[in-house]
Amino acid sequence: MPINKNAQVRHLAIDKCLSNKMLEESQRTTKAIMERCEEALQECGTNSCGISKRTFQKDLADMERLYGVGIKRKRTSVMEEGRKVQRYCYQYEDPDFSIRTVAMSPEQKRTLEGADFIIRQFSQLPQMDWLKESALLLETTLGMQDETAGSIFAIEKADSKGIERLPLMAKAIRNRQVISMTCRTARYGEKTYVVSPVYLKQYNRRWYLFGYVHKKETSSYELYTFPLDNVEKYSEIPNSAYHNEPKDWHAYFNQFIGVTNYTDREVKTIRLRVFPGNASATASEHTKHLLKNTSLHETQTCVENSDGTMDVTLCVKINRELVNSLLKYADNIQIIEPQELRDEIVNILKAGIERNMQIGH
Repeated sequence: MPINKNAQVRHLAIDKCLSNKMLEESQRTTKAIMERCEEALQECGTNSCGISKRTFQKDLADMERLYGVGIKRKRTSVMEEGRKVQRYCYQYEDPDFSIRTVAMSPEQKRTLEGADFIIRQFSQLPQMDWLKESALLLETTLGMQDETAGSIFAIEKADSKGIERLPLMAKAIRNRQVISMTCRTARYGEKTYVVSPVYLKQYNRRWYLFGYVHKKETSSYELYTFPLDNVEKYSEIPNSAYHNEPKDWHAYFNQFIGVTNYTDREVKTIRLRVFPGNASATASEHTKHLLKNTSLHETQTCVENSDGTMDVTLCVKINRELVNSLLKYADNIQIIEPQELRDEIVNILKAGIERNMQIGH
């Protein structure tokens, strides 16, 4: 009998606890694992009122039956509220087991083939072209035997907890729902915002929410960008007026690389030259190949010169994503203009050289 969506979410949450060798016994007790299950259900946007111990025990039995794995239960002493108590904790009999490594059943494969068909249809839409890579990877995997796929190609795992918040954020945007979000960053610590969410974007394997922050002190709204993996908690604010402004998002993102838009900066013409300098000719050719085949931005043009160099031009705002992208090629490019971008790159490289030259001196 197939399991439902909520059970699948719970199984994955339980598996994360049982397969993580770094977790202490206190993090693998009945109470701790049930809490992880409830968090996972909430992050997926399901209407969960919590799970019972009976449901939890049934999940464990179902996992043993479905995946052919033994789950050990033992009593242990753990600290709770400053005192030692006896609790049951759980772990797989095979410490290297995870349900994420189990081969797909025929039923699961048929389900994914149906999903692949739907994804390929939606990937033809201009606003959904980011789905093309997912469709190709899914189609490639489904076209092979399970034991073959893993031996001829690998997919980088993007295990960002932010992606688990996508369904709820997308639902809030669709329903024009104002939300309260508490975010934590290294620079600002923990801070809570009241937000009208309006757009989601993926960049460099991270998901970002764009939303209008309600400025109570000035009765105004300002567009902010939030990395979803910085969101600690969130909740809906009923009966709060939703705010949005008409925006051509393609034109908006066409002004810069990535997700950081400095509203006080203008779009600049960036001119680069791929030039070997002290690097080998092979390294220079590799850089030229990369820049021609993996464009930094859709405005980019490349012109090869008779002396073997290549000029690259793009029109964007200067932001940290542009700087980080250029630093990858720092040993093979010259920044012809603008001067401010060249100065920023030079200062970063100088600081790095000085910091590393101090080692051993």
